[in-house]
Amino acid sequence: MDLVKLESTVPIKTIPEQELNRIILMQFTLWVANLLSLTDETSADRLETALPAIKEHCWSMGFSEIKKMFEMYADNKLSIKPIPNYFDRILLGKIVEAYKEQKQVPKKQIQQKVMSEQEKNKILKSGVKRLYAEFENIGFVPPGNIHLYDYLYDKGLLIKDVEEKKTIYEKAKENIKIKYESNTNYLERKNTKIILENIQNGQDQNIKNQYIIEAKRLSIEKFMEKVKENDGLIDLYLDI
Repeated sequence: MDLVKLESTVPIKTIPEQELNRIILMQFTLWVANLLSLTDETSADRLETALPAIKEHCWSMGFSEIKKMFEMYADNKLSIKPIPNYFDRILLGKIVEAYKEQKQVPKKQIQQKVMSEQEKNKILKSGVKRLYAEFENIGFVPPGNIHLYDYLYDKGLLIKDVEEKKTIYEKAKENIKIKYESNTNYLERKNTKIILENIQNGQDQNIKNQYIIEAKRLSIEKFMEKVKENDGLIDLYLDI
């Protein structure tokens, strides 16, 4: 997915038609398919038929808001109940209508407590210890833990040597390529050739973002391996 476009708050009506069609059919379609678990061919065809209607229903929204709308539908936070493994153009209209109705209802402003640096560090430290326990159990660092990278890097616990970082980055590139080559999802399979070409020419910013995320995951994993080699005494590293 094009992370910049799909996180944009700029109304989609401002995006040139050709570019908007490309984002919807080649990127947003995959995102929705993954969110709603639409993996069979019939669902894929319905999805590709339905989503262009976003240009009419959601012309004043940015992709970030459109994503939020679909997430609310999937999480059963709209007045319309989510239908498992199903999507079509009629349902799209109902989702948009339910979202716009709910959006008009004013919500009470909740005052957020400002967290101190000490509290943040305590939570991050606890997160690292939880992740290490998980790593010991499954043998690798699962995705979704990149938020711990900066904390560990700032404490000097991750690789800073330029050559070692290059080695990890190359490994990350190879992992991403393998992930796409082995994908069995119907919709993603349709775009695999284009994705692999983007990986080959190195011009797709989304692919580059995936490289960076994977490289960070591998760096954290390397740190976890180091801790394990030293009897798993992770507190000795975190208390420095």
